[in-house]
Amino acid sequence: MKLSYPIATPECSVPLMAFCGDFEANLRQIRQIGYEGVELLIRDLDQLSVPQMLQSIEREGLEIAALATSPCPSEDNVVLAHPSAEVRAEALRRGKDMARLSGELGVPVVIGRFRGLVDENDPQNNVQTLKNAVAQMCEAAGDKGTILIEVQQKGKVNVCNTVAESLVFLEEIGAENLGLLLDTFHMRASEPAIGAGFVRGGEKLRFVHLSDTRRMAPGTDEIDFRETLGALAAIGYDGFLSMEVSQQPDSYAAARLCHDYIRYLNQTVLGGIL
Repeated sequence: MKLSYPIATPECSVPLMAFCGDFEANLRQIRQIGYEGVELLIRDLDQLSVPQMLQSIEREGLEIAALATSPCPSEDNVVLAHPSAEVRAEALRRGKDMARLSGELGVPVVIGRFRGLVDENDPQNNVQTLKNAVAQMCEAAGDKGTILIEVQQKGKVNVCNTVAESLVFLEEIGAENLGLLLDTFHMRASEPAIGAGFVRGGEKLRFVHLSDTRRMAPGTDEIDFRETLGALAAIGYDGFLSMEVSQQPDSYAAARLCHDYIRYLNQTVLGGIL
């Protein structure tokens, strides 16, 4: 089992569910806690020194688990599905830039709120427009890159709100390098059972976010993570488990709590099989 924790890259400036601020210091803390990887929350690669960032990550002995697009909507309201053609174009530029980096590094790009809200009454911003944008990102990622759709409950997105709906979305695009990210917080609200959702995701499941209800650290609220980890073990999931939780009381404490609890469950309940 490999654990990762989100970290905002240096060009981000708004609070996120991640380590934010001093990138170098944050990497050290993530490594010291015991995480193997980091999920990079990227706002705009044009404003980021990628070689310097990669050197910093390598120096701490960490892997890159994924590239996440969440700062784009959080900081700039830049999303793939948007009434403005200018915003859609900017989102696609950023998305394709990240997809190309995905191909270079061999790590996935995550599309969550970055997909935005489609409007079926607007032929320039409907589901097919979004599918075309995702398909272009898949093409930019090439054979070694991967694009992941994060299944999210209805609210800030109105497409791919359940595993079943998302699998249809993926099938209609038809790209081999397109998969799913499943998040226990969203699954708790949108799936009949979290374990069954993992099974339904099948071979398309490429990345997992762990979070309890109300975005709390695993083990502090209502979700049974014994069952959750057991379901992942049963389907042979061997990818990263990344934490997406409220940074309370601070990022270090939240990251420590997540890490220690999931490690404890893996050893005591699953016998270390994850």
